[in-house]
Amino acid sequence: MPEDYLRQSALASLGLAAKAVARRTSEQGVALRELPPPALVNLRLAPDETALVEALKVALDLELPALGRSSQGNGLVAYRLGPDEWWIRTAGSADDLAVRTRRALTGGHAAVTEIGEGWTQIEVSGPQSRALLAKACPLDFHPRAFTAGEVKQSLLSKADAVYRLISDEDGGNGDRDTGDSGAGACFEITVRRSFADYTWRWLTDAAGEYGLAVLI
Repeated sequence: MPEDYLRQSALASLGLAAKAVARRTSEQGVALRELPPPALVNLRLAPDETALVEALKVALDLELPALGRSSQGNGLVAYRLGPDEWWIRTAGSADDLAVRTRRALTGGHAAVTEIGEGWTQIEVSGPQSRALLAKACPLDFHPRAFTAGEVKQSLLSKADAVYRLISDEDGGNGDRDTGDSGAGACFEITVRRSFADYTWRWLTDAAGEYGLAVLI
C-alpha cells in the first residue's frame, strides 16, 4: 500500500483547487502553489567522515552540497542545513531512501530519520516573489545575496522556515522592483505542517498589493 495513502494536504481545508489556475498572468506579480507532501529524510553526519560521505555519494548518485547550498539529481534533492546536518528529499518512497542511506552508512557514526510527515512545502514565484518574502523575513533577498541553489533558515513572519531558491529568471537585476511580467525568482518554502495554514494565509494577504495567482 502506498506510504501516502492516509496523507492529506495540510491546506486541504482551504479548497485551493477551486481557486487554482494553470499560470500567472502578467498583471499578477506573485504565484503560490502548494507542493506535494515532501518525502524527507534527515541525515546527521560529520563531514570529516570522508569515507562515509563518499559511500553515500556513490549509493545515492548525488553530490552532497556545501553548507547553505542544495544539490539535485537522480530524483533527489539534498539540502545542507548545518555543519553536520542534511535533508534529502526523494520523488519516491522515503522508506526506500532511508534504507539506502542507512545501508551506505553501515558501521559509521550517523543518524538517518524520516521527517516528511511533519513538514509542508509551498512554492512562491513571480517577479515580486523576492519583495513578498522580504516582508516576512529578515534575510536579504536581493539577487546578489540569495542565488539559485542556496538554502537558508529563518522566519516567515512567526513561523520557522527553510528557504531554497529553485531558479531565478530575472537576470539577477536587483533594480527590478515593480511591474515586471517576467518569470522572476522561484522559491521553495518549507514550514512545519502545523504552521502551513498560517503561512499560506500570511502570504496570500501580503501578496495582495502585487496581484496573486494560486497555481495548480
